[in-house]
Amino acid sequence: SIAGIVSTRPGFLAGDNTVGSYPIALAGRVPTNVNMDGGAISVGDPLTTSSKEGFAMKAKKAGPIVGYALEAFDGSHGNQITVFVNAGFWGGETTSQTPGTNNQASLFAQGGNESMTALNMSGNINMSGNDLLSIGRIAGLSDAWSIEFDGTIKTATLLKTVITGHNNQQVETIAVTSPEAVITLAGTAKLENGTAEIRFAEVSLDFGNVVSAIMPIRVIATPNGPVSLYVSEKDQSHFVVKSFGATVSDIEFDWMVTAYRKGYEPVVTPVVIPVQVVSSPVSNIVSETNLSVPESSEPAVVSTEIVAPVSSPPIVSEPITAVSVAPASPMSSDVTIVDQAVIVPESSNAQAPSL
Repeated sequence: SIAGIVSTRPGFLAGDNTVGSYPIALAGRVPTNVNMDGGAISVGDPLTTSSKEGFAMKAKKAGPIVGYALEAFDGSHGNQITVFVNAGFWGGETTSQTPGTNNQASLFAQGGNESMTALNMSGNINMSGNDLLSIGRIAGLSDAWSIEFDGTIKTATLLKTVITGHNNQQVETIAVTSPEAVITLAGTAKLENGTAEIRFAEVSLDFGNVVSAIMPIRVIATPNGPVSLYVSEKDQSHFVVKSFGATVSDIEFDWMVTAYRKGYEPVVTPVVIPVQVVSSPVSNIVSETNLSVPESSEPAVVSTEIVAPVSSPPIVSEPITAVSVAPASPMSSDVTIVDQAVIVPESSNAQAPSL
């Protein structure tokens, strides 16, 4: 049987490290001496003991193994490779044809069964240049970062880009973030007779193809000379800058356009302003629209009490002087006397009697 591989830099040491003893790696990645006794070694090949003490070789038949090769070896460069320690029995399974693996390293947890529902690792996974395919989501510890199934990158800290400088040093830059999905385009132009027109297609052919066609753009123009500028017109294809006052030429200005990314326009939520309806008390108002007058030769006298609304301004009426109504000839039935006041309907041709 094989216990493991002698470790040169153990991350965790159990027991005492006494003189004459050797720390044995039972799991993880360990540099291992190998030779060509079993032939050239490919990534994922199972390794067993060779004829030379302290060296492993490619296992060619079922039996005890020490682990799986994480690097290829053909004897042309040194005699050490990194091995994933997994001491146990190898049943002689053929090399897996699973796309992106083509090795046995991914089969150790299930004893050769490739149908895995979960894989818990205590060490690192070295794909040796192969791909991880059909991944739904990748997340870091405590979900501090993640790559979502649609390709969105999320992080609770910063997005950094490493750039090689002119002195060949690595410089970290931090990405500028925004609560909106916007695309910017910038440049420098020159005034001619106090005006300048910038067409985006002449600066970048792809800019108009990726920005929103329904949301307005924002334009900033900064002159590099003694002139004041304003944007007279703008849309998703161009903008025009003009100078205040006198027309000037040959003065450059820097500009920057910000537009929403196509498909990521902000959702405009309508603002509902509550309207408070105040109801005022309505006074009892007696309104007479139609007065029926009985057919009689005698004038009808109607006494009506009018109640003015409390909230209305006071009604000033001139005092009525008591007069005597002399008998008169029978008047028309269209004439009505109310509290000694004579009312003549507009549709009537009757004349009021003399008082």
